[in-house]
Parts: sequence; C-alpha cells; structure tokens
Amino acid sequence: MKILLRKWRGLQIAAAMTAAILPLHGAQVKTLGGGPNNSGFSRSGFVNGNTLLNAKFFNPYGLAQDQNGNLFVADRANNMVRRISRPGAADSMTSTFKSGLFSPVGVAVDGSNNVYVLTQGDGKLRKYSNTGRLLRTVGRLSSPTALAVGTNFAVYVVELGGSLKKIPLSGPTQLLGPGGFNSPRGITVLPDGRLAVSTVRNHALYLVDQNTGAATLLAGGNGAGFNDGPGGLAQFNAPHGLATAPNGMIVLADRNNHRVRLISTNGTVSTIFGVSRSQWTSSYGGWSDGDSSVAAIRSPVGVAVGRDGTVYDTEVYWHLIRQATGLALQSTGGSGAVTNIVGTNIFVGTNVISFGFPSGEGSSEFVGAAGQSFYAPVTLALAPGQEMYSLQFGITATNETATPFDASTARFESMLLQPGGVVITFDILSGTFKTNVTYISINQNYQFQDNAANLLGVGWIEKYLHTNLYNTLNHHLVKYSQAKDHRFVAEEVNKAIVGAYRVVIPATATEADTFRIKLSNASATPKDWTENVPLRSPTDGSLGAGAMNVVKRITVGSRPYIVGDTVPFRWYNAGDFGEGTLLNNDVIQVFESALTIYEVNYPILDSDLFDALDASDGTSTNALFQVDDLSINSKTVGDGLLAVDDVFVTFRRSLDPTLKWFARYWSNGVRHVVEVPNALSLGFDVAPKAVLVQPAADAPAVRPSVALSLNDALTTPNVTLQFPVHADVLGGHPLRVMMLSLTVEALDGSPALTTPIQFQTAPGFQAPELSRTRSAAHYAAVWLTNGVIGFSGSGTLALLHVTIPANAGSGAAYRVHFNHFSGSPNGTDLFATHTSDALILLSDRSGSTWGDGISDAWRLRWFGSIFSSDGAAGGDPDGDGVINSIESANGTDPTNALSY
Repeated sequence: MKILLRKWRGLQIAAAMTAAILPLHGAQVKTLGGGPNNSGFSRSGFVNGNTLLNAKFFNPYGLAQDQNGNLFVADRANNMVRRISRPGAADSMTSTFKSGLFSPVGVAVDGSNNVYVLTQGDGKLRKYSNTGRLLRTVGRLSSPTALAVGTNFAVYVVELGGSLKKIPLSGPTQLLGPGGFNSPRGITVLPDGRLAVSTVRNHALYLVDQNTGAATLLAGGNGAGFNDGPGGLAQFNAPHGLATAPNGMIVLADRNNHRVRLISTNGTVSTIFGVSRSQWTSSYGGWSDGDSSVAAIRSPVGVAVGRDGTVYDTEVYWHLIRQATGLALQSTGGSGAVTNIVGTNIFVGTNVISFGFPSGEGSSEFVGAAGQSFYAPVTLALAPGQEMYSLQFGITATNETATPFDASTARFESMLLQPGGVVITFDILSGTFKTNVTYISINQNYQFQDNAANLLGVGWIEKYLHTNLYNTLNHHLVKYSQAKDHRFVAEEVNKAIVGAYRVVIPATATEADTFRIKLSNASATPKDWTENVPLRSPTDGSLGAGAMNVVKRITVGSRPYIVGDTVPFRWYNAGDFGEGTLLNNDVIQVFESALTIYEVNYPILDSDLFDALDASDGTSTNALFQVDDLSINSKTVGDGLLAVDDVFVTFRRSLDPTLKWFARYWSNGVRHVVEVPNALSLGFDVAPKAVLVQPAADAPAVRPSVALSLNDALTTPNVTLQFPVHADVLGGHPLRVMMLSLTVEALDGSPALTTPIQFQTAPGFQAPELSRTRSAAHYAAVWLTNGVIGFSGSGTLALLHVTIPANAGSGAAYRVHFNHFSGSPNGTDLFATHTSDALILLSDRSGSTWGDGISDAWRLRWFGSIFSSDGAAGGDPDGDGVINSIESANGTDPTNALSY
C-alpha cells in the first residue's frame, strides 16, 4: 500500500511538471481525500481518519463549508454526512457527522453553522445544529436533488420532476416553479436574492425570481457539448451542482464534461479546472493534481466555495474530494485589495462602506423580531495602505410595509479604537517582558437626529496633526476597531468595523413586515483635509445577508437563541452568534465578557448577545439562600448583569446531561423563554436528577453580602508585599463560588509593575477553573467548584503578592483596584458585594499639593491622580450636591452619589 501511495503522489508531481500552458484562472488543484489510498485499493468505501491518507467515500454528492472551515459532505451511497476538519492540511481528519440517512444528496450550512441535509431516498429535509442535534424535519418532497439556504434561513429545493420549492423558517412549503425544469440537479442563491438552477436534460443554467418563480435562461441550452464564452453560445454536458462564490459569480460542476466551470452574472462561461479526456495522462484516468491547465477530474457532481475563494468539488467516479486554490473569487474584506463586490462590478483598490461584511465577524442575517433592539454592522473594506482621519455618514430607517417605524429609537455605538496606555506582560515561553497596548473607544464627536426625516447623522471630525478627538500623529481614525472577539488592524486585514446602528423594531410588527435602512452621503478625509478619500457606496449588493450594500432590508422574524451559546460570534442579533450547543468556548466567552466591563469589547447591554450571556437571575426562587442546591433549572430569565453565576450556570449546563437547556426569543414585543433539548442527553441513558428538598426558611432581613478590602501600604522599591485581602461574609452562608478581576495601577507616571502579581486564596478553595492575566499588573480568575468549604465570617480570604519595581521613586504610587467581584454560596445565588481599593505609596502623601486641605492620598485613591480635574475641592463628580472638600472630610466616596 505504501508503494501505491508513492505512485499516486508521483502522479500529482508529474502532472504539475508537465504543465506547458498558463491556466485560464491559475488554479492549483489537489486531492483532499478518497479513492485508492492507504486504506485499500478500492475506489470507494467507508473509512474515517486522516483525510488524505485514509478516508474513503462512496458516491460523495453535495458539500458545504461552515464558518469554522469544516467541510460537510453528503456521502450518498454510505447513507451518511461526513465532516472534514481543516481541509487541505496534513492533519485534516474525516469523521461521521450523521449516519442512517436514506441517500443524502445535498448539504448546506447557514450563517449560524446549522447544517441542512437533503435525502433523496425518503424525500426529507433535516436541519441539525453544528454538533448534530436535530432541529427540524420537513417531509413530502418528491425525489429532491439539491438545496440552497437563502436569506431569512429559507431553504430552496429542486426536485427531479422539475419543481422548485421554498421552505421558509416557519410555515408550510411553497411551490415556486411547478414542473418547469427539465431534471434539475443544482441550485444556489445569488447575492441579489435570485436563484440559479442547473438542468441536466437540456444542459442549461437558469436564473429564477424567487418571488414569482419566473425563470430566464442565463447560459447553455444549446445541447450537450463543451464551449466557453457568452451564455448564448456556451455549452454544458449534464451540469450538476452549483455554488455562489463570495464575489457573486456562479461555480458549476459540469459532470460529463469533467470540468468545473465559472459563470458571471451576465452569462459568460469559463473553465476553472478540468481537461478533456484526450489530456488524461495518468493510469488513474481523470485523476491527477497540479496546475489547472493539466489537472484532470472525472464526473464532478457537487461544488462549494469557501470564504477565501477556495473551490471544493466531489467526484463520483474515483469517489474523491478535491480542492482548487489560487482563484480570484473572494469578496471584499479579505486579506488583500478589494476585488469583486458582486457580480461583474469590480472595484479594485476602492474603499467600500457597507452594512456589514459578506461573512464572518461583522456580518448579519438582517432578521429581527418585534420589540427587539436590532443592531446593524457598519463596516469599511479598505484599499491597501489607506489612511482615513475623519469620517461622516447619515443613516435612515423606514418601514416598507404598513407597520410604522419609530426613528427616535435610533442610536450609534462606535467600535473604532485608539491606544489608551501601555502595559508590560511577562512571556513565560521566552522568559522576557513584552510591552503591550491597551485600547479605548473613539466615540463620534458629532451626532444629530432628525426624526421627521428618519435620519441619524454621525461624524468623527478631526484634522491631521491635531489631537482633540484622538492622536492623529500616532494613528489614523480607522486603524483599530473591535466589535467583540478580534481586534482589526486596518493595515493587516484591510477592513474596519466602524460600529453598530441600533433601531428598535416596533412591538406591533409581524413576520410579514420589512424595514429598510440606508447609509447615505458617506465621506472621509486623508491627511490633506481639503481632499476626499475615494469611498464607494455599493447599491447593487444584497438587501439581506451576503454581498456588501449600503441598503439593507431588516425582515421581521423570530430567531431563538440557546442561553449560554454565544460562540462563534458574527454579530449581536439572534441568529448571528452561536452554533446550537454549549461548549467550553461558550464558558470562556461569558467569563471574558463578565470581566471586560471597563474594556472595549463588553457586549452591548440591550442586545441578544448580552441576553444569551446572561444565563442566571442571581437570586433563588425559594427564600433567599436557604437551600444550598443547584436550582439551575429555575434559572431562565437573567438579571441584566454578567457575574459569576452566569459562568457557573453555563459551565454546569455545558457538561451535565440531566440539566435543562433554555432558548429565548422575541415575539409580539415580548421576550419569551422555552425549554429546548439538552444536546448532551442525546444517546445517554440519563436518570432524573434527585433534588434535595429542605424546609423553606424566611428570607433574611438583610441580603447576605461579601465585602473585600485591603489596607494601604507604605513601602520601598524592589520589595514584594503580601497584601491580606480581607473579607466580611455576612448572612450565614459561606462564599464558595466567586469571580474577580483586579489591577495594580501605576499612578501619575509611576513605573509599571514588571513582576506578575499573584493571588493566593485561603485553604477552603481549590485552584480556579479559569484564570488570565492581561499584564504583570492584572489578575482575573473564577472558582466554580461549589462543593468546597469556602469562606465564612470575617478574615483573610487571600494573599495578594505585589513586587514594587526597583526604579520606583519616592513619589511613586499604585492603586489596587477591583475591576469586578461577584460571589455566591452555591453558584446560582449572588451575594451583595462591595469592594474597597487600596493605595501603595513610597512616601507619605498626607500633604496637599493643591494646598486646599485635601490630601494627595485621597485624590490618588478616588481619582487615580493628584492632577485630575475631577478632584478639585469644589468639584462634585458624582452629582450628589456634596463637593469634594466635604466628601474628603467625611471619608465618603466622591464618585458614588449613594455613599454620602
């Protein structure tokens, strides 16, 4: 078998070496898996494992790629759907996604990574989560052959008898084209909403209006044959599968011509790869890799196109999965210059403003429910090296149907960033310290709202060489941006997320209603403010998900989202995040989000994403804290806070098949909660969880609480302090589960810490389940084990180790600041909490630099600087009517109006 494998690889190399002409599209073709390999000489079979070396398929038909890059293959004769991870990589693995299916011929994946499978044998469409949980089954299809998922999660299916059907997100199946096609075998949705359908019997490709079902011939229809060129002269031979490339062009599996073809929206046909039989040179006829001018394929039936423009195909003769790279099929927002926006409109090197990218982070399905705060992404695809120093645009929102729209609900959340400071981190692997930058938002400095015109105007107005809004000398306006998980650097990815446009969908809206939003009059300036940045505002893209466009249609529809399921993140609306199950990455996401309240990627408070992260209500349904049980199944509504109980509940639900899962959704202006199947329980023989019932007691008169504090310290350079973290736990219940984030802040130019701080808990706790450090001066962790002794009463909860830099002068000062603290006796019920910051001083700071009787130490404690304008003696930063001089004399908090 090793000899066979070497021979097969040699055919690939030989084919590449014999290339004598330049390929039309410059593709490089290679085999991903299947055919004769280390698992056996047979062409077909069923073997999982390493995709290239071992995997075997049996009549692989349709295929699709999810947002994570996995390929799903409808393995027809094996009656299953297979999943290929990391396609093309040496460690790519093939596994079984679903088995026991009756002749699957088609597979599709939507923007939320749900997987749709079409089975011809029993005429059914099944919808699964990305982890294989069955979400929906639609039957009574007649010999279906292909499917495609469009906007609003509608599925389009063609049947062998010629019918075209639409299966909406909810409601009955609709017949669009009754018997109008001659043996259709492929279907795809174009960015403008039209459908493309291929037919085997008359060797043609049609465009279909999905609203009316009317079809027009795009290319072919000239009998079986092979010819590239204009659609009226082009020929196909039994065209099968179709896919839409990111740039809006159509990719087609031309089965009996043994080629994969490319069709523009004006009908022009060309060949991507595959050659005639006369050019087949290997002993494996129709199977050789290499340059597209010589690479041979045999009987392709299915195609898919990745977000990077990679083309994948299935071939039923050798039962192969192949890949072609090096094609110019990607859309805007990629790693290079802007290529094709949609169809044949090519804007090379143009800056494009739009409501969102075609896919990935910063993209949306543009579906929102009645009563929901809907957030539309505003994005820029940038030409390489483009700098932008100011930016402005208007946004209008209007109703397309009868339900009126309230323009006063509109607002804009900026996601542009600027460096906010420097932190030093210790890299364990290299043993060296590294300087990192923190970031803060650049909020628009000009905005107006004209409700009569349904207009919101937004502007970042600044001139190069000035620093009023941001430091233009160090970076330009859109250099850094971040919505949630990833920070975009414009020069690296050639794109920026400008922000989120928020509107509230009327509570009276129905699923028949639509609303239209539009970006208008966008303009920007480079370094020379008298010039304009070339800025393209495309109007010929998609009105829904997909190709970039400055006009988008928000369609009213109710999208449920599983509580806790927030990864992967594309955007903030239901349907734009999650994958249908609870995993470790979801636990980490709520942990990270709960600790980032002072950072730029904290989730928008009234968004569906925030609501999905907010898993627990923080209080018991019984008398407060009287029963130390899990009571997780009663946690359904959330409390508007992200704290340790949300991490705990998500963690337990992600592991325990006996617990309930819940989904939330908006309908008729009200948020609803329903129980959904726990995906972990599938395939498990799970006994009901026993619940310990204890007599209920009266709720305490005072809510149980935890207060954390540290004493101030006077020290010298190059000393390691051990700060006792004092805790007062009141209310008769132990602190067992907790989460905290703290920072030792260098004040007024003091040198930053270089030795990482350490946080050592009392013996009643185990090691934290999750911890992280953003710098030597930062520590965050969560303790989720509720079976420990924990901590009760008053005493030392932990020791904080802080090493003062050797170069700290006598005027240096540091503040130990609690960014976040939340605690619980059992993981689900929250204590009331209070934290007090502490000062580390290298000299006596009881004097007043201002000479007004307020000590420097007091100003450092509350304002982080003796120079802060908020610290003026007559100032009243918390607006409670009590000025700082009085707050200082009385020892109250000048930043909290409730403290006096």
